[in-house]
Amino acid sequence: MFQSLHNHILNKIAEEGRKLGAPPIEFPAKQISVTGNDIDVGYGCIFRLQWWIQGILPVSALYLRLPSNAYGVIICPDGTICNREGGLFESPPGLYKIQYVDKQEHFDFTSSVSELTRDGEKLTLRILLRYRVTDPVKAIGIERPVETLFANIETDLAQYIRIHDHNDIADSANNREGSKLFSFFMERHRRRFPLSKAFEITGVELKDFRGDETFLEMRRNARVQDMEKKLLAQTQEIERLKVEYRNEMEKKAAQAESDQQEILRLMHSKDMELESVRASWQIQRDIISNVMRAVEKAFEPGAYPRDISQVKSVLAEIRETIISSPPPVVPESKPTPIESPRSLEKDKIGKLTGTLLNLLEPRK
Repeated sequence: MFQSLHNHILNKIAEEGRKLGAPPIEFPAKQISVTGNDIDVGYGCIFRLQWWIQGILPVSALYLRLPSNAYGVIICPDGTICNREGGLFESPPGLYKIQYVDKQEHFDFTSSVSELTRDGEKLTLRILLRYRVTDPVKAIGIERPVETLFANIETDLAQYIRIHDHNDIADSANNREGSKLFSFFMERHRRRFPLSKAFEITGVELKDFRGDETFLEMRRNARVQDMEKKLLAQTQEIERLKVEYRNEMEKKAAQAESDQQEILRLMHSKDMELESVRASWQIQRDIISNVMRAVEKAFEPGAYPRDISQVKSVLAEIRETIISSPPPVVPESKPTPIESPRSLEKDKIGKLTGTLLNLLEPRK
């Protein structure tokens, strides 16, 4: 009986709470919590009970009317803080304070942050941050939680500019999960406790990307000057190489002309030497022919030499002279007016041949 009555009272409390409905909760900009009305829980606090029922069957319960866009954080009379779902639950009598915490996803822009990139350009960035509360108890335990979150994100944004080049930052202008920009902020956010437990970052998108015009103009002019210096240096180097190439080609052409003239001189010299050798062989051939005619004449029928011993002596001397005479060689230098030994040998053979012919003439 008492259990049935206990359940009946709880059902009545829940019925009255449902009739009242959830209060509409609106959250101001950059605020994640609003304070609700205190709830005084007592025996029969939701509807009037007879005094004798209260005395016999004490029942106390809290029905939390919670809208769908909020967490319900209850601060109990003993100071305990807990996150509760909407609905009925039995609670000790006392004054309960309610904090409604926003559970929806929000997005907001950071302030513009200016910093120098790793390659020396001054950039100003602003990002769109999407976030939501994941632990309402920890969130309300942080003083000015949204401002704290954005202050840390802006610090990270300055660091992001400092450690990246201009082109890297331009390429990261997206909010896809796994991108360089999103990963950078997620990694740094995870290391911040309790902020990382209170909030989840669901997206990061680069919305404002600009540089300091004066600084960019100075950088642009400096780069133009650097390019002009490099171009001038390259032009001078090309001209130097052209001069070196031209000088080298002229030197090679002069050397080739000199070599050609030397070859022509050597060829002419060789032609003269060959002609000289040919003439020498011809002279020797003529001498031998004369000697052979004299010998043939000596053996002709009816030939009676005057003195056969003299003929033999002359033939032996001719033979010895021919054998001892060196073969014609290519002269190494120009002929001199001094008579060479070979010329003397030719004259000697000629005289001996004449003597032989005289000896072979028939006697008168």
